Amino acid sequence: MIKYNFQINKNLNFVYWVQSIIKWNWYFNKKECDYFNGIAGNFNSAEEKILSSLKLILQKPENAYKWIWDRYSEKPISDKKEFDIWEKSKNILNDKFELIWQKELPKILEWKEKLEGYQFNDLEKFLKSIQNFFGVDFKKEIAVQLCLSYRNDLPGAHVKKGFKNLIVLNISNLDKKIIKEVIDTLIHETSHLIEYESNKNQLLRDSYERIIKPKNLLQDNPSWYHLITESVITSIAGADFSYVASKIFPNQAITNEENLKEFDYQNNKTNYSYQIKSVAYRFRELIKEYLNNNKEMDRFFTDAVVKTWLDFRI
Repeated sequence: MIKYNFQINKNLNFVYWVQSIIKWNWYFNKKECDYFNGIAGNFNSAEEKILSSLKLILQKPENAYKWIWDRYSEKPISDKKEFDIWEKSKNILNDKFELIWQKELPKILEWKEKLEGYQFNDLEKFLKSIQNFFGVDFKKEIAVQLCLSYRNDLPGAHVKKGFKNLIVLNISNLDKKIIKEVIDTLIHETSHLIEYESNKNQLLRDSYERIIKPKNLLQDNPSWYHLITESVITSIAGADFSYVASKIFPNQAITNEENLKEFDYQNNKTNYSYQIKSVAYRFRELIKEYLNNNKEMDRFFTDAVVKTWLDFRI
């Protein structure tokens, strides 16, 4: 059985805040940055300088999200220069972070209590079918670190391969009425952790190599593999049309269904989360067939997913 251990780590929240206010990669969210800056105010010259130094660290090809997740898990920094910059950043940026932490912590504590009272046993059969789909027996205690969030309407969450038992869940400002959406998002990230332990991802790679790669449709950042895998996980959980959502929100209407059907690619070339949802929407019935019947991912399924992406892009 999967067990969730909800935790609040101030240092992890500091890491999340710092990387979110630095425009260091394609995933930068200006609205999130503006929310935090609205609480803490403008940066002085010393703060701007240390943020620039951190940006250079994050933009090293060998660092990026791996460096951030090493900080989440409090792994020691082996590089002397990076260690000195990080220690200096904690001192220089602490006052601003304290303003944010004092405002957000009470809300995170309320969510922790709410989540600890949720009956996760009711979801066990769905989690089991997801394990069967990926062909693994996943019985773990997962640390769910509750984190800052600028939104009140949509949960955010993150996992990374190599950090098997850790989910970062952005939750502080969420409306308490959307507990089911939070649970759906949590299962989305759990599905990623399950997929990381599976060898089924090779089927997705093989289908990509045979179907999309010969077409020379360039896709760099994010990669084709990220888009394809994320669409599979989104079809399982994390969207209101997903398999899990259809089980825990059986009577809920699908939002923006017409836009998902008639996706305007030319006007949304860089809106990758929207692309992922639109493609996942297209094979939602296929994933339900597999999970309802406890079928494992196979070549028929992965070919269908990859062909859906190809049809979507050409």
